[in-house]
Amino acid sequence: MQSATCKPIAVFLGPSLPRAEAESLLDADYYPPARHGDVYRLLASGVRLIVLIDGVFHDTPSVWQRELLAALDEGIAVIGAASMGALRAAELHPFGMRGCGTVFEWYKNGVIEADDEVALLHAEADYDYRAFSEPLVNIRATLASARDAGLLSAAAAQALVGHVRARHYSERSYDALWDAPLLKSWPTPQLEGLRARVTAAPVNVKAADARAALRLARTEVDAAPAPLGARRDRSIWDQIRALYTGVFADGRVVTTAAIVTQAWKTPELWAAVVVPGAAAPRQAVTALLYTRFFALRWAERARVSPADTELAPLQRAVEARLAVRPTPLHLAANGLTARTYTEILAERARYEWLLARPGVFGGPALVALWADAHGVTLPQVAPAGLVAAIIDRGPLHFGYDWNFEVAFARELQLCGLAATILRSVPS
Repeated sequence: MQSATCKPIAVFLGPSLPRAEAESLLDADYYPPARHGDVYRLLASGVRLIVLIDGVFHDTPSVWQRELLAALDEGIAVIGAASMGALRAAELHPFGMRGCGTVFEWYKNGVIEADDEVALLHAEADYDYRAFSEPLVNIRATLASARDAGLLSAAAAQALVGHVRARHYSERSYDALWDAPLLKSWPTPQLEGLRARVTAAPVNVKAADARAALRLARTEVDAAPAPLGARRDRSIWDQIRALYTGVFADGRVVTTAAIVTQAWKTPELWAAVVVPGAAAPRQAVTALLYTRFFALRWAERARVSPADTELAPLQRAVEARLAVRPTPLHLAANGLTARTYTEILAERARYEWLLARPGVFGGPALVALWADAHGVTLPQVAPAGLVAAIIDRGPLHFGYDWNFEVAFARELQLCGLAATILRSVPS
């Protein structure tokens, strides 16, 4: 992915359908076959609908089911068809992913199960993904058509599919049919009739399904936005999602993880906003994030939080102080969705509300409350140094599944610094 998407539809397309034909059917941003992380990177782009047609297999990590669930959670509609899209839709249709076409139905209904049914050997994008082998689903559909035309029985069609399936997907072709043991006993007129039919009328079921998905997307994108789903990503998955989400600005997109790496190299870009006046910004931001985490965990346990009527003005106050507004441009440029922006903003507002409570003298006092509530004592640590020792050890030491990089990224994103840092990330 080299450029930011600004269209409401994103399509992952490779060998299933020529790019030029697809563009004639649907105005969208087109990307190469999806691989692991590609959908995560689109979450903050402003896209409203993703069409997954092609994806990589085997030698490259494939697009995760978790990524597609994350898109659905964000209210992004997802349609799958033809190839990897059909496979993922068959797995995820109970959770809201929309399947389309014959291959999807075959997977969903158990007619086919193996992912190599849709795999093929093909050229790279510069050669328009020219096919060097034939997907088994196309051969299956072609033989079904010949069966319906009375040129072979259902048992013979099944046997021929089995013969081709025994080959590696990169070696499957219609030519491979003709050395099948079954056909060696056929009379010449019958064999030539089947050969003529297969040669003259091969069925490209993947292309047909891809066209259907693009036509469906053209109508679906104008429908009401998909509702936000219940958040399924938690723990380690939430962290992976946060670090793979794309930051879009200046015609570029990079992952949040790349922003964090670059920011850590150049603290002068963020110290004034994240930790104003800090002499040692790296240490200061580390202490800030660790302290905030423990303070909010204490508040959760003690059920101490602002009322709903208080939270909204608190959030507006944070926005005013940071001079940020959740416009689509700001969100995309900082790798945020509307949902994640609201979550991060609310967390900041709750922490500042805690700091303003009577009798609270800074974040360390809240960490001390957390330690007391959890009965935490550290051997060989003097009581006066307990808070510092807790912060030094960090949440993971106490059994929390917490990632500093994610917390740091959220700080940069909320402050609007991710877009600024993106400009210094090497291309």
